[in-house]
Amino acid sequence: MVAGQITHSGIVRDDIIAAPPRENITRKLPLVLVLHGAGGTGRYALNTYHRGDRAVADGFIAAVIDAVSGTYPGDRARIYVTWFSGGASMTLLLGMRLSNRLATNDTPAPHLLRQA
Repeated sequence: MVAGQITHSGIVRDDIIAAPPRENITRKLPLVLVLHGAGGTGRYALNTYHRGDRAVADGFIAAVIDAVSGTYPGDRARIYVTWFSGGASMTLLLGMRLSNRLATNDTPAPHLLRQA
């Protein structure tokens, strides 16, 4: 995992990228964005589940897609977004606003994750 930051529209946001080492990548990879809930962090989401309007409005998520796809050999036909709670709200909004860039978006029910 690589922790980093992306600056877009003057706002610095943290990110965590989980990917194999670049030298081991032999084919284009899907991109899966996991959006944490309001008040949460990416690290909490990653450790707990293993998998905002402003970020959509100012183009941040589109910038993340471009940045990651420029760093790793990404398959632009396989870009997915998921989460629940506040992240689910943004996931649904992304499905409407970036439908031309996403393969699908998913908003699982949190009580189902606890039962798995």
